[in-house]
Amino acid sequence: MMLLLAAAFAQEPDTISIRGWSATDYNDHIVDISDRMWMRFDLIDELSLVVPDEEAAAAELDLFLRACDEGIAALQQVPPYRGDASIRDSALQELHWMKAQYEGEGWVEVRDLYLKPEVLNADLERLESLTRTSIAQATALEETVLQAQEAFARKHRFSLVDRPAPSLPEGPEFSHPGLPPEGSVLKASTHAGFAIRYDGMVLDRQNAMVDALNVYIESPWEGHTGPASDLERERDLAAGLEDWQGDASYRDAAVALADDLVGLLREHGPTVDKYINRLVLFPKARRSYDSSTLAIDEDSDAALARFAIEMEAFRDRWGITAWDRFVEAHDGERRGD
Repeated sequence: MMLLLAAAFAQEPDTISIRGWSATDYNDHIVDISDRMWMRFDLIDELSLVVPDEEAAAAELDLFLRACDEGIAALQQVPPYRGDASIRDSALQELHWMKAQYEGEGWVEVRDLYLKPEVLNADLERLESLTRTSIAQATALEETVLQAQEAFARKHRFSLVDRPAPSLPEGPEFSHPGLPPEGSVLKASTHAGFAIRYDGMVLDRQNAMVDALNVYIESPWEGHTGPASDLERERDLAAGLEDWQGDASYRDAAVALADDLVGLLREHGPTVDKYINRLVLFPKARRSYDSSTLAIDEDSDAALARFAIEMEAFRDRWGITAWDRFVEAHDGERRGD
């Protein structure tokens, strides 16, 4: 579709004559060019910000910018109609604005916000702000174009015909209760995407805690204190995470997990360390050793289970679980991820 649209602009003649055109013909020619570019704008918005591959995204962007240049050239080749260039100039303003949205650092910033692996609440707020500004500017431009068309129609005595603008084929759209939050201009899928990256940050801390615990379980020795220190460090890292949009339960669950595991090693680790390398254990020592190792195994499993409950609850609240089901059901068809 993208190549065909770009080719359509390329087929515009070097110069055009409007001799014999009615005012309606002139209006329709301008609107056709504008509508095709709005469809391209929607397409690049859908694709370029969610394509992880840098080369593929750059190729999409290059096609769009070339189409902008060709659309601008096509409009510039249209002379005024009986001295009136108002609708042509308003359409040119639209196309220049579209091109400016994806030139330079502005596009790079938005793409980075969509794709960076670790996110802050400020990142989502920044994307909200940029998107809100873009929507407001686009709405104002569309209103300017409509006003120019209406004035042009009154001046040249014809009636505008309401016609639907071309749009992308409809596909499945992700939805989830509570997403987007009230007042947000971003899609539910965008909010879920940010929550997925936050989930990954918390899960990284949990995985590091499990790694530290496994180091202890697999290779304890007398006086071994390293894993508890590692877990304390992971606790501090988890505590340093932000809440997510006011929801602190998941972060707090990671901190609680670290506290539980540190407490287990502090309480039972000395006993395990004391007896682990003994060749012979007398009954009392054996009971003490077995009790401590069992407590570490069972209580750590229980702590991990408590964390898993909070993890699943967070994923349900923020659409992560629903998004996974949506992708599985509509892979290859979805829009807005």
